[in-house]
Parts: sequence; C-alpha cells; structure tokens
Amino acid sequence: MEYPLYNCSFVIHRLSPLYHGVKDIFDPTTLQQYASRLKHVLKGGTLRGVQVGFLGNDEGLARAGSFRDCQWKPLLSKYFWQEQQRRREGVQNESQAEDMETPEEQRRGLLIELQYEKNLYKAILLQHSSPPDVINDSHFTRFPVLLTRMPGPLCKTFLNYLSNTFDTRISVMSLSSQFMSTMLEQYLEDTSSSQSSIVFQSVVRTLQLTISFPPPISPSLKSLDITIPKEDIIGFKKAGRRLNQVERAGIGPTMGDFTTALSAYIDNTLSMSLKANNENIRISKIACGGFVIVGEGRIKLLSHTAPDSDDEDDPIHEATIKLVDLLIEKAMENLEIGVTDT
Repeated sequence: MEYPLYNCSFVIHRLSPLYHGVKDIFDPTTLQQYASRLKHVLKGGTLRGVQVGFLGNDEGLARAGSFRDCQWKPLLSKYFWQEQQRRREGVQNESQAEDMETPEEQRRGLLIELQYEKNLYKAILLQHSSPPDVINDSHFTRFPVLLTRMPGPLCKTFLNYLSNTFDTRISVMSLSSQFMSTMLEQYLEDTSSSQSSIVFQSVVRTLQLTISFPPPISPSLKSLDITIPKEDIIGFKKAGRRLNQVERAGIGPTMGDFTTALSAYIDNTLSMSLKANNENIRISKIACGGFVIVGEGRIKLLSHTAPDSDDEDDPIHEATIKLVDLLIEKAMENLEIGVTDT
C-alpha cells in the first residue's frame, strides 16, 4: 500500500492544539471511539446528546456510493508504515494486526480514512518529524497541519466534528509567494545535494511556475506560466548564487539563489521584480516532479525512490519530509492554545 502522504491533492489547514483530556490520543481504544462517533455523524445519529446527520448533496460524493466505514490510526514514518503493511499482510486476522507495536518516536500524526462504496477519502493530522517544542499540558496534543482530501460538504462536516470534539480552531492555510519560494529553494537544495545529478533531474524534472498579477496592475493578464527545463535549473541556481554574492557585498538581505535568478529573469523580460516587498507580482503555483503547491492552500507530494537506496534511507523521501516540516513550522507561527489564526 502506498504511503498516505503521496500522490493525493490535499487542502492544507492550520489547527490549534487538540484538547483530548486525560486520554492518550494515540491509544487504539481512544481512536476507535473517535471513529465510532464520526460514523454516527456521517450516518446520522446523536453526538453529545444532539441529533446530527450528514446531508451532503455534492455530486462527486453521490457518485462515491454509500458510506461504509471510518478508521482512525497512527501515521508512522514511511519505513515503519511500509513495514507495518507488510506485517499486516502476513497476519491471519485484524485483531492480530491491531496488536502490532507502534513505536512512539516513529509517529508522524494521525490518518483518518472515510471509506465509501466507490471511493476512499482521507485526512491527515501532521506532527513535526522532530517536534521543536512540547505543550506543557498533557491534555493537549499539537497537530499544526491538517491535510484533507474529500468533497466540500463532507469536509465541512468533518472539520465541524474536529472542532466540536477537540475544541480546536481550524482555518485554510494559504501560502504566500515568499514562503512558496522558500519551500522550492529548500527542496532544490536537498535534492541537488544528493549523490547523483541523475537523481536530481529524475525527481525535479521540468519546473513550472505560475506568476499572478493583481487586477489593477494588469486587467487583461491575470497570470503567466513559466517553464524551466530540468537542465537549466542548476544554471539558474549558479547564476542566482553569483547575484547574491554581489548583493551581500552591498545592501540588505538576499533571496534564495534560484529565486534571485528567477527574479532577475522576470525583471529583464517583464520589468517586474519578485522581491518580497513587491505586491504587484507573486508566485501563485509551483509544480515539479516532486511536488505541487498552490498559494490558495493546496499541496500534492509525488512519490519517488532514489536509485540504490532502501526504504529507511531514501534521500528523496527525506527531502519531502523536510518540505512537510517547513510547512508545519510555518503553521505553528503564532498558533498556540486558544489562539485563532488571523
């Protein structure tokens, strides 16, 4: 079975810490309780004494058929997840599979699966691969980022369930042009520093960027797509490094090497700059062989395996996890217990 983070388009949400009381939120019995309560919501029942029911009229959800099941389970690191799946295939029944040990240090979050007759929808609550801090209250657990893949009406019902059950505040996490370029810079750095240039070119492939313009600036031109072949990406980085060395010797901070070269290219062709203080032009989408990110708050991570690497030591997956950690760190900014994202 494929690792749940990969090859799905997700909407990105930011969450305040989840309140779960004295219960261990990763305890299998506790997870079963959460799943059971969500089943009641989706099938129609009572939650905390209140009659609830899901009356979604989404066309896509209608084609998915009837609701079948809901599961909550820990999301482990990729290596342990795949190892667990292999072990599950070897056991005789589901009870044996549930008894398998889940190493605490390998937890990456929670996976929630909503099984319909013809489709599977999912949500992933993510934690940092090496948490930068700990909440000094055992009644709360931090999952700064929530990824959802489900139709709008179903997602709304699910988010309401999370908010009511865990007293958490949820908002779609839009990505600024500056932060998107930071994500790209880190991914290019991590993949280009791998042992082989073949690995870099096979993963990143062609790089596509969408540059957007506010309506007052260009009423007839809302966006511009720029395509950079994989053979030219390293050249952009080298050119940007030279430009940044000159700028460091002069005034002010610099952007990343690739973004600096891209900004110079756009400046020469369109007489516009991508610098952070320029509100007239921004990156709204980045797509390459490793990921797709959209400023409105969407992400897709694509699965690759580096040649001659095993599941436990895969530099491409490590680069992807660093990308996810960067997203989580951004989500954690100014987001504490009881603080609403603004």
